[in-house]
Amino acid sequence: LDLICIYCLPDKSSLLLSVSFCEARVVKVPVGPLVHVAGQAVSIRCDVSYYEGPRDQDFEWSLVLAGDKLLSLVSTFDSNFVDPSMRDRVNSGDINYNKLGDAAIELKFKKVRATDSGVYRCSTPSTDSVISGNYHADVELKVIGDSLKVAPAIPKSAVSEGESVELQCSATRGFTEHTFLSVTWSIRKGSSPVEEILTFGPDDKIKVGRNYTRRYTDGGFQLDLRGGGFYGLVLKRAKPSDQGEYVCTAQEWVRQGEEGRNWRKILEKSEEMGKVVVTPTGDLSEGDPLQLECQVSSQTFQHTHLSVTWFLHGEEDEIPRPIITLDKDLTVKPGAGFEDGYRAGLISMDKVEDTTYRLKMPQVQQSDQGKFFCKAIEWIQDPDRSWTQIAHKTTTACNVEIKRIGEIFILVNAQNLPGHFFSVTWLKNQQKVAHIGSSGVLTMFDSYKERENAAEMRAVKTSHTDYLLTIRSARAEDQGQYQCEVWQENMNEDGTFKKIQKQMSSPETVSITSQFSQQKKPVRGPKVSLAVRWMFQPRNSTVQTNILSIRHTGEITWRADQRNYQLSIQAQPLDTHFTLMVPRASKQQEGQYQCQVDAYQKDVQKAKIISNPLAVIVQKPVSKMSLYSPTSRLETTVNTDAKLECSVTRTTTDTSRFTITWMFGTQMLLTMDLDAVVKFGPAAGLEMDQRIRMEIRQKQDFQLTIHQVRTSDSGQYHCEVEEWLQDPLGDWYSLKKMSVSKELVVKEKGSLGRGMLLTMDLDAVVKFGPAAGLEMDQRIRMEIRQKQDFQLTIHQVRTSDSGQYHCEVEEWLQDPLGDWYSLKKMSVSKELVVKEKGKNTFTSFTFFFH
Repeated sequence: LDLICIYCLPDKSSLLLSVSFCEARVVKVPVGPLVHVAGQAVSIRCDVSYYEGPRDQDFEWSLVLAGDKLLSLVSTFDSNFVDPSMRDRVNSGDINYNKLGDAAIELKFKKVRATDSGVYRCSTPSTDSVISGNYHADVELKVIGDSLKVAPAIPKSAVSEGESVELQCSATRGFTEHTFLSVTWSIRKGSSPVEEILTFGPDDKIKVGRNYTRRYTDGGFQLDLRGGGFYGLVLKRAKPSDQGEYVCTAQEWVRQGEEGRNWRKILEKSEEMGKVVVTPTGDLSEGDPLQLECQVSSQTFQHTHLSVTWFLHGEEDEIPRPIITLDKDLTVKPGAGFEDGYRAGLISMDKVEDTTYRLKMPQVQQSDQGKFFCKAIEWIQDPDRSWTQIAHKTTTACNVEIKRIGEIFILVNAQNLPGHFFSVTWLKNQQKVAHIGSSGVLTMFDSYKERENAAEMRAVKTSHTDYLLTIRSARAEDQGQYQCEVWQENMNEDGTFKKIQKQMSSPETVSITSQFSQQKKPVRGPKVSLAVRWMFQPRNSTVQTNILSIRHTGEITWRADQRNYQLSIQAQPLDTHFTLMVPRASKQQEGQYQCQVDAYQKDVQKAKIISNPLAVIVQKPVSKMSLYSPTSRLETTVNTDAKLECSVTRTTTDTSRFTITWMFGTQMLLTMDLDAVVKFGPAAGLEMDQRIRMEIRQKQDFQLTIHQVRTSDSGQYHCEVEEWLQDPLGDWYSLKKMSVSKELVVKEKGSLGRGMLLTMDLDAVVKFGPAAGLEMDQRIRMEIRQKQDFQLTIHQVRTSDSGQYHCEVEEWLQDPLGDWYSLKKMSVSKELVVKEKGKNTFTSFTFFFH
């Protein structure tokens, strides 16, 4: 650190000024305030630089009290430095220090308390030859309560593939100044680690998980930030991969560093949101292949066996039908009605590895449409070799929809031809399409090879004399004249075939027609063309604006936000109805509406008419809000925590939100706005705002907590609740304000009864109690012989003074703010027996307590 030093140097006859660069001591602590949560470990670093003298520097830490007074904490060179009120915490290690090097130290709190809030000073004794620079630095520590609460919810936990999944997370905290909130949505799939989906905050920015970046950029996520601690994430178009256990994590952060550029996390809480089940749906066309897999755990007992069955519950089936079963003895059995498909190879089931059972249907038909599911049964074989079922499990159904498509079937029958071997060729418009040779080998020609690979075209020999060409997903270019060319062939001794005779079928014309037909009807146009204009004049305004205009040529021009209005036009034989609808009425739509209609013939205006103005008033709903407070009076003792409840028992709507204000007498203590931001009022003062906390226990339960109450906290407290609703345009408006009151009475601890003889307070002021009477207070005296020795003397004792005397001692400590608080109370007893020597006894008796 470069400083300019100006030295005054005396000469024999004059003074010389010398200017040079010099270094000065710098004591540095972090930029405050440092915000931490009560109960956490806290360390505050302090560094010194640019100093002279020994390399190893000494440090002192103190707490700055009112009036710049210091409460000594720890010192590296003076073991007696600590203030007596803090000695127990230092000796126990709850407060200590750690040298980080010759010129660095950290003050450490094992478990910081709310009462530790304040300004801390790090000081260094001077070892410099010249006093220059700074020798101490201050930093503020704020200790807040653990008020972070997370309440997650998934309104709909079971969805079908393609639907949206809404993840709701309510995160609230009582203290908001200097702290910021972030919310993270994550998913756990099976035994895999938690995978982060998206994080919002703490800087109001969005961070997307690595595996969800593409989905986010494609618009697959939608944030719902309603305020009031509500955070929503909507996953659009759910996929089977979205299935799993969802987790909501809320984190509380503070800024740190010179300009607050760095973020430090001070609190984190996670809650399981619950499991989301995504039911997959299949969308196939006739002839498409279908493949479904069933995962079955292999963690079975040594002597148990599994059977797995695939079921289909069709649209017309009363109960699900078994398709195919892999039995416990590893034999495959088709279900009733599926035998032909199984023999033809159109249904099969494979066991892949140890846990996967795969259903395969290479060419689905319309009759295969419905819900597919898999059922696994665990069996054990008894000694008599019979089987007993011990467990079973059924998967979630998968809905498969099969679209009907157009197909062309061209069948060749060669039963009237002599011989046993034939080759068949199909032609369209004299061009070869497909060929099946005498050996049964299929050949597709030219562009038809691609359609065969796409399963859109196939040719098969269905019997000894029947050959079938099938064209699926028929197109317009499939129209034309089809013929079949059949050759009768003989087999040579070497296995080759020789063509003997050719036959040609008569041509068949194939036409492709649309699935839908249209009927054209003549329409008679109106004699005149109409132009319509809707106008709006807001309430308490003289300016009229256009909402929309319809030209007589049919063009529509919107001048207002089209999302706030809907237009309906109904043409009747004799008239036309133009209806303007306001589907989302709000206060912004209050005012007068008018419409103007102009009639045109051949682009020439012939008439104009304006309707009467129609006034629209948007009224607020009647509030149904009601409040409840358990009791109207709360009694407690000093240095305890007082909790004042205020609950909304009934709301107007489920989306109502509230602003809360707590009053102490006629002054505002604190207020919480719609975004759950808490601000302190004048009644909180500089001291009380460290002891009060506003907390949302549930959605509509608001609790004010006053820590370590004092007698000065006694008084009337008022909870004012204002209900707010959001109009369709997103603006919030007040509905109703209500309040409930509660009296807080704070009493001193351990008040003594009528048997009190005398008491001495912390300032050694002695007061006589009821037991002293008017006569005895002249004969008793309280005396402090040493710092902790207390003596009661009764002069001229009498027989009436006989009895049991109790010395009750209450220990008090002073907190860093200068307030005293009670620590413990103990008592000892001593019996006094006075006997008569004569008529009167004139002696003194002394009680000594240590």
